[in-house]
Amino acid sequence: MSYLFIVDFKSLVALKLMSAKPYATDLTDAEWSILSPLIPKAKTGGHPRTVDMRLVCNAIYYQLKTGCQWHLLPHDFPPSSTVYFYYSGS
Repeated sequence: MSYLFIVDFKSLVALKLMSAKPYATDLTDAEWSILSPLIPKAKTGGHPRTVDMRLVCNAIYYQLKTGCQWHLLPHDFPPSSTVYFYYSGS
């Protein structure tokens, strides 16, 4: 029997990205390389950003393409409240 230990959150996100089957709306690496510099850095002070912004963008594109309700986003994505927070610009 083998065990897999995740040392930190970034490793968990990387493992999730590698094992997840992509959706048709997911950003390609080329698209992400163009978009990522345009996303503002996390604000200083307070709690550091722990969400992967690529997953947030993928979730927003998924919702826009499918028209699903926010709370019905697949569990592959960050929580719907987090995705909607970034979508709404709050």
